[in-house]
Amino acid sequence: MAEVLGKLTGEEAPILRQVALLAGYVAHRQDPGTALIRALSSIDDGLRARALQSVGELGRRDLLPLARQALSSKDEACRFFAARTCALLGERAALPILCSLAEKGSPHAVESGSLVVRMMERGDARKWLMGFTEQPEHHRLALAGCAALGDPFFIPWLLRMMRVPERTRRVAGESFRFITGADLSERPLEGSALEGAGDEAESDAEVLEMDADSELPWPAPEVVAAWWAERKEDFHSEVRYLLGHPMTPESLREGLRLGRQRERRSAALELAMRYPGQPLFDVGAPGFRQRQWLAALP
Repeated sequence: MAEVLGKLTGEEAPILRQVALLAGYVAHRQDPGTALIRALSSIDDGLRARALQSVGELGRRDLLPLARQALSSKDEACRFFAARTCALLGERAALPILCSLAEKGSPHAVESGSLVVRMMERGDARKWLMGFTEQPEHHRLALAGCAALGDPFFIPWLLRMMRVPERTRRVAGESFRFITGADLSERPLEGSALEGAGDEAESDAEVLEMDADSELPWPAPEVVAAWWAERKEDFHSEVRYLLGHPMTPESLREGLRLGRQRERRSAALELAMRYPGQPLFDVGAPGFRQRQWLAALP
C-alpha cells in the first residue's frame, strides 16, 4: 500500500491526486514521508491545508514548527488547519487564531469554537461561550461549544433553546445529550417540530447545516426539563461530562466504543488533545481497524 501511495504522491502528480493520496495515508495511519514535507511547502493552498491537517491527525509533533509558522498564513483554510493541528499537538499559540476564526463567523467557526473551549480553562471557556448565547447568529457555535465543553452550567440555557421555534432546537437537544447522556430519540423525551421550525434555509451554508441536523430528534422541552430536574443533583458544576459521565480517559474510551458517530468524534478529539502526539482516532475507519486502535489506546 505504501509503495502504491508513494508513486501517486510524487511532486509531478496532479494537485488533486496529491490531496487525495495524503488523505489515504492518514486514513491508514501511515507516514507519507517526503510527500508530506513537500506538500507543507506547496504554493497550492488546498494541498498545503490538507498537509497541515494531516500533521495533526497523524500526531506528528516533529512537524509542529511548520504548523506554527502557518498560523500566519493569508489563506483561511491553511490558518484553520494549522491552528487545529497546533491544538491537537498541545501548542497554545493556536488559541487566538481559533478565537478569531470563531468570532468572525468563518466557515470553520463552529469547529474552531469547539477547539477553543477545550483549550481554555473552564471559567474562561464559560465566559467566552456566554458571549455568544445572546447572539442568534452565533447560537450554533455556542451550542456546539456547550457540547464540547460538557459543562452542566449551560443546561438552563439549553433547555430554553429547546423551546424556541428554530431549527437549532434539535442542536440544543443534541448538546443536552452530549452532557447528560439522555436519549432524546426515545419517548417521552422525543417531541415534534414546532410551528416555524421548518423555515427554508437562507444560504447554502444553512442548507448544509439542515442536512447535518436532519437525523437529530426534536426534543420535548417540558419532559426534558422534568428529566433534568430529577437528575441535576447528580451533576457537579466543576466537572466536564460526556454522555453523563465525567470526562476521564476511561469514559472517553467508552464513548468511542458505544457512542453515536458525532459523540465518538468528540471523544476522539478530546483524547487526542489530552495526549499530544497520539494520532487522532478515525471514527470513520473500517470496524476491524477501529477495534485494533481501541485496543492500543493509552
